[in-house]
Amino acid sequence: MTLRRKVLNRVKPKLLNGKQLNGRMLAGLVQSYVGSINTGVVPNIENAWTYICKNECQKALDKAVKQFDDDLQESFDLKAPMFEDELKELYKDAKRYALETFQSSSIGEDSEEFMEDLKTKFK
Repeated sequence: MTLRRKVLNRVKPKLLNGKQLNGRMLAGLVQSYVGSINTGVVPNIENAWTYICKNECQKALDKAVKQFDDDLQESFDLKAPMFEDELKELYKDAKRYALETFQSSSIGEDSEEFMEDLKTKFK
């Protein structure tokens, strides 16, 4: 128990490029490093960070698309039948919430590229 307390009190979150890594991101980083080492290549922090960013952006994209679909379907089911302008308003609300979800979860320079992909999926 003493060892456990010491570890928990002294451990600090892992940071990479100023961003705090969560467990999933840290696991991706470890996989990237191990993959590099196993192929005989020196691990490259920049490549690992790019991998983590793209992975997190893809997960944020998937989450936002699912939220958009679910919100729109649920709102439609509750309010149908409706006029066209009411449907457009439901669409705008679902889109706004999905974009907020994406922005809160995405990281890195590639997030703009994924944002454009998300906007295309809305259409």
